[in-house]
Amino acid sequence: MTAETLSPSAGQGDSAERKDPRKILPYSREAESAVRRSLVLVGIIALVWVVFHFLTGQVFITPRNLSNLAVQVSVTAIVAVGVTWLLIARQIDLSSGALIALIAVIVAELQVTQGWPVWVTLVVAVVVGLAAGLVNGLLVTFVGIPAFIATLAAFSYLRGGAYLTSDGNTVAGLDPTLVEIGNGNVPPIVSVVVIIVATAAAVLYKINEIRVEKAAGAVRPSQMVTLALIVLAGVIAAWAFGTYRGLPFPALILAIVFLGASYLTNHTRFGRYIYAIGGNPESARRSGIKITRVLIILFVLAGLMTAIGAIIQVARLDAGAPSTAELQELACISAAVIGGTSLFGGRGRLLGTALGALLMASIANGLSLAGVNTFWQQVATGVLLVVAVATDRRTRKENKL
Repeated sequence: MTAETLSPSAGQGDSAERKDPRKILPYSREAESAVRRSLVLVGIIALVWVVFHFLTGQVFITPRNLSNLAVQVSVTAIVAVGVTWLLIARQIDLSSGALIALIAVIVAELQVTQGWPVWVTLVVAVVVGLAAGLVNGLLVTFVGIPAFIATLAAFSYLRGGAYLTSDGNTVAGLDPTLVEIGNGNVPPIVSVVVIIVATAAAVLYKINEIRVEKAAGAVRPSQMVTLALIVLAGVIAAWAFGTYRGLPFPALILAIVFLGASYLTNHTRFGRYIYAIGGNPESARRSGIKITRVLIILFVLAGLMTAIGAIIQVARLDAGAPSTAELQELACISAAVIGGTSLFGGRGRLLGTALGALLMASIANGLSLAGVNTFWQQVATGVLLVVAVATDRRTRKENKL
């Protein structure tokens, strides 16, 4: 299936094609709107960083704290990747926090109590995540249970399974190899080289986009701002990770997951299917998209993302506790929505989700350093969530006018 199959102007004659901006511009207005929302988020994050830097006695923007912040945001951002895919497709997952707890307990039990090798427990963790996602997908597609109810039920039985597996106890003392995944770092020199190469690749990619737009006579100002921000981000990352302990492994895993997920979303037919299903399920079905298959795959992928997040979480804590990751599912949904993903489907970008997770982690980190009651983090997250949803609804109403 091609992009023309999904285009509402397909088959409406040459005049319709001439009027369709998607046939003229090398970008869509929806994509430009998403870029602008991401730039606004970047500005808010920068403001939060500056404010907390002065409120914490100039401790916030330091290599050590930025390294800690990168680790703190990793689990939420990785799990939120799967959540974002589901939200775009008009689905939801309320079971990610409970699944993290179950996987963490299983990994700890197998390593500490049973003495299983690290690689075997990691395979088991991934299998459990995939199985949980598959069950959710089958309940939604074949049984016909709404995703909200199916994953809410999973939220309950997975958390209960975590308590039953551990008998309500925390199991600590994991293999040092696994602990290194959550607490280790790439050597500083290697980290700087990796960051420079990644930044250069991103800059070249963006320059190529600008050249394409220039050839079409439609270069966006936001492209130049984005290019400058890429360079600035690379400089900050090289300074922070190169002068402290190096790039944390959780941050490196997050970067790899993000790149792979972004490619799947933006450069594959499957990624187009996700948006088509979320935008108009009936039109997607008539276009030949096998909606059931796509939704099952999305739930399985969400389970995979949760399994990766769970491995990082248990490695960071060096323990598996049945109470781990409480309200994690709400944090992931909040990160996606704050980042511009619509609760009504059809719209969202992984970059926005990553920025939303970074904003939430920055607020939590700053409040902790400033000695403010951490309950204010929930207040701030709630306010951001209300603003994000209100903005999304208003944007949709304006687009219908």
